[in-house]
Amino acid sequence: MATIHLVWRNPVQPSPLRPGMKQLLDALIDVPAYVMGREMDILGWNTLAACLYGDFGDMTPRQRNWARITFLDPRAHDLFPDWDRKALEVVHHLRTQVACAPHDSGLITLIDELAAESRDFHLIWSRGTGREMIRGPKRIHHPLVGDLTLWFEVLAPVGDPHQFLITCHAEPASPSAELLRVLASWGG
Repeated sequence: MATIHLVWRNPVQPSPLRPGMKQLLDALIDVPAYVMGREMDILGWNTLAACLYGDFGDMTPRQRNWARITFLDPRAHDLFPDWDRKALEVVHHLRTQVACAPHDSGLITLIDELAAESRDFHLIWSRGTGREMIRGPKRIHHPLVGDLTLWFEVLAPVGDPHQFLITCHAEPASPSAELLRVLASWGG
């Protein structure tokens, strides 16, 4: 009988943000946009995304992670009025990524960290729940301009399935569109 040898792969490392993707982010001046990696690290962002969510440049690379922000930063509950929905989305994303790369040590370490440090994460993860959201409405409570309702889209660039471009936009002529214009004027 033949012996089966398992080959363990190294964790998939995210591709660095391509210069073309950075140029695209910078060109999207009226649309908050960022690029997120498999482990939910925020790899690149435009000025309006920093104005909307907080200056990612002021964060350490470790802090610049949507899973950590959602479950470990108490300000996330203020930023996302529908925090429970956001939490389900984060858990679903992590579950999906683990299913694609079950031996990715970076993902496993992140999930272990969140389970140890966040009771909310531990409960949602252990229930096996989650919610996929690749497009739809998102409510944001900005500390300076107030409440915005935005529509987001999650796009996966061809050739790099480990990165995701996330954009948000407001309905034309809506109060949220005006608030985005105010934020854009502050960031410019």
